Amino acid sequence: MGKDKSGLGNRVLEIEVCHLKHYSDRFIEIEKRVNKLVLQNRDLKIRVNELRDELEKAQHTVKLLEHLHGEKRHIREKIQRLLQSLEGIKGRE
Repeated sequence: MGKDKSGLGNRVLEIEVCHLKHYSDRFIEIEKRVNKLVLQNRDLKIRVNELRDELEKAQHTVKLLEHLHGEKRHIREKIQRLLQSLEGIKGRE
């Protein structure tokens, strides 16, 4: 009977070692996946910052274009007034 009990104990120990190996392997796999996600997250943060910079530059460009469009309109109005003045002077001659 002693051999049977020790054999059973050894078998239980083998099963526990097998389970520990399985959990250890799973932990290593999960750790690798987490590390990969951390790296992807870092890369995405960098990309988000790049996109924010691009957006800021685009918004600045839009403001500049709006300003230039306003200046163009203002200059066009001045030219129109000058042309009307010249036509008025020409009509008096």
